[in-house]
Amino acid sequence: MNYDTIEEAYHFVNGARFGERRALLHRPNGKIYYTSTVADYGELPADVETSGDYLAIPHKKDLDLGKELVSDFIQEHCPQQLNRILALFERKDAYRHFKDLLTGMGLIESWYLYEDAREREELQNWCREHNLGLD
Repeated sequence: MNYDTIEEAYHFVNGARFGERRALLHRPNGKIYYTSTVADYGELPADVETSGDYLAIPHKKDLDLGKELVSDFIQEHCPQQLNRILALFERKDAYRHFKDLLTGMGLIESWYLYEDAREREELQNWCREHNLGLD
């Protein structure tokens, strides 16, 4: 299985709110089926619900890449701001406020690189956990 194919499907799933898009890997042939509940996009095979041959590509929420990821980043890059930033996540639009704060601190690019690396690491771990041999 090609990792880039899995990563592309992962980005499709994460390109919308949690649960709005799905990507399912058919293990025997490596084909990925895409569907969206919002855009009425894609058709799934008839046996997708009854066969054990399909594996849902995770959303980043499935990989637990939320508040813990933010906390890890802050502890590495600006630990003195930890309480202030964690408090943001108790309000509405927390992620937007977090990114605005990082922009003001000159850390937004570092955040995107950190987030991308951790997502890649966790997605590769997910692949190993599901015995997907990667190229």
